[in-house]
Amino acid sequence: MTLLDHLPSLRRAAAQRISADLWPHSTVVDELGRLCLGGVPITDVAAEFGTPTHLLDEVELRGRLHSRHATGDLVPVLAATSLPTTIMRWVDDEGIGVAIRSGADLAAARAAGADPARMVVHSRGLSHEDLVLAASVAPARLVVESTMDVAYLCGRTFGRQRVLVGAPDGAPDPAVVERVVREPGLELVGFHCRPDGDVERSVRRMFSAMRAARRDHGKFLTEVHLTFDSDPVTAFVDDALDAACAATRLARPRVVLESGCSAMMFAGVTACRVASVISPADSPRIVVVDPGVMPPADGVVALANRHPLSTAERVTVTAGETEIARDVLLPCDIHPGDVLAVARSRASDGAPIVAVRGGTTTALTRRALVDEMLARDLGYSARTGTTSTSVG
Repeated sequence: MTLLDHLPSLRRAAAQRISADLWPHSTVVDELGRLCLGGVPITDVAAEFGTPTHLLDEVELRGRLHSRHATGDLVPVLAATSLPTTIMRWVDDEGIGVAIRSGADLAAARAAGADPARMVVHSRGLSHEDLVLAASVAPARLVVESTMDVAYLCGRTFGRQRVLVGAPDGAPDPAVVERVVREPGLELVGFHCRPDGDVERSVRRMFSAMRAARRDHGKFLTEVHLTFDSDPVTAFVDDALDAACAATRLARPRVVLESGCSAMMFAGVTACRVASVISPADSPRIVVVDPGVMPPADGVVALANRHPLSTAERVTVTAGETEIARDVLLPCDIHPGDVLAVARSRASDGAPIVAVRGGTTTALTRRALVDEMLARDLGYSARTGTTSTSVG
């Protein structure tokens, strides 16, 4: 028995404070001091699936996706990269589109049964074969950025494919616009841009390009697509659109907002295990956890497997040699074997993703195996006499 068992009041004093603003809403600390998500102790997940493991609160993730429903003329689209097929189905269930940027994205979206009528396919980086394959599923929109992209698509679309011309920093290439307009199998509907800092400037330049398309080609464009790395502030985007409409006297277009799936970070935590504690002579101690934990947005880390039995100190937490967070308050008695939870973070692609809901767990992806990695190494396979089947 510990001192906490003899003095229950000390247990209450030692309980960690979990901020609802930084952790998923279902995060609580149980009587044993274990951090729990969706009714499941994080230590149980670590014991069953190993570490690092990314845990997702399914209820919260679905709620965050639901809150992204189209409102007025703002239509949400999520980047498909690294999304498990199960989460793609949840995204599709909520009527949200997915953005395809690689052949792997397209394969995963099709395997998940995502509706092509809500797919946005970006040509940048796609091979000729992948671009033609993407066009064959008749996605809602294709984003092209060069005349070569247009040449690849000639005669390879089903019906009249709606197309957006990429506009770096809001300014599309006039030659690409003209090439799309002349192609009978393509229908130019608007422009796509990833604003580089100044959203208002990028939007204003796209509106000027829309006015030029009407003047030079007789095309009345009705769509603007904006891509952001994180969730955009819709009020700020609204202001930029209103200013551009007033300046160009154009009607407000349909606006598609594409972003990364930050909902996965806000609705989840990464479980990791302490491997060692380093005590430099003239700097804060370093707590080293499993490699493969990506740095979180806010540097929020908490002890997940027990009540702290000592005062707290500020430490630096690293995943192997990668710094996760500094000036983190952790108990002085932190030691190898302790389990930590990192809020608003992701584990590496090789780590499992586990959904939690109502006290139960559902594995969405499993941990990548070393044998699988080595099986792709032809030198290793030849040396050991083993063979493998290509998976991609």
